[in-house]
Amino acid sequence: MTGECEMDKEQEQEREQVTVVVLGDLGHSPRMNYHALSLSEEGFEVNLVGFAGSKPQVEVLKDEHITLTYMRPSPNVFNKLPKFSSPDKTVFTERYADGRVSECEDRPALVVSSTSWTEDEDFSILFYALQDYERVRQEFPDHYPPLIVVVTGKGPTKSYYATLISERQWSHVVVITPWMSAEDYPTLLASADFGVCLHYSSSGLDLPMKVVDMFGSGIPVAAIDYPALPELVHHNENGLVFKNKEELANLLQDWFRGFPKET
Repeated sequence: MTGECEMDKEQEQEREQVTVVVLGDLGHSPRMNYHALSLSEEGFEVNLVGFAGSKPQVEVLKDEHITLTYMRPSPNVFNKLPKFSSPDKTVFTERYADGRVSECEDRPALVVSSTSWTEDEDFSILFYALQDYERVRQEFPDHYPPLIVVVTGKGPTKSYYATLISERQWSHVVVITPWMSAEDYPTLLASADFGVCLHYSSSGLDLPMKVVDMFGSGIPVAAIDYPALPELVHHNENGLVFKNKEELANLLQDWFRGFPKET
């Protein structure tokens, strides 16, 4: 027994050190969590480095061979969520005296998109489409709902687009850029009316996992076209495909005309 214990100690001391760096919230980077767990299982001591925010996976927290190192957090961004008009009514739902909760007939539509805010995703396409939607809603307020657009994620171009958003003087479109925990993100998707994917693979080969998440939540999805996308999204079959900002603008207007009664 003594010899086995000494051997185990020697093996523990011989574990090589590896560092896994995540340019994002550690708790919202499941692939990197899995990489860290796999490296630990292969006999490495793992230092998982990234931003604080939501908690990493329970398996990571319990693994004695994985240590967490948090970098300085990225700056907070503004929050423009509409305020509740009363304790019994939100912008989306209202509670009746008998306890029933239902959607407001005049509620806005909720559009969601997620991003790592990298150059693989050109959000000027979405902002053009929203600007055009603002124009159409202004002209035909009885036919189109206001929009609340939630764009989740962290990344290098986020501050640039946050500045663009703050400069918009829209009356019928609100864009917010929160960071969602791994627990809250599925709830957001399940609550949405429409999903937009702007992932345009620089290699043209990888598939957007955010579309898989949206499919799993059962919301309609519009994704920008690129060579590998037909492996996942088929236009007018399991989703919608657009090639440019004009096509996305048309898709949004076609989809939300008459919302919520006619969609």
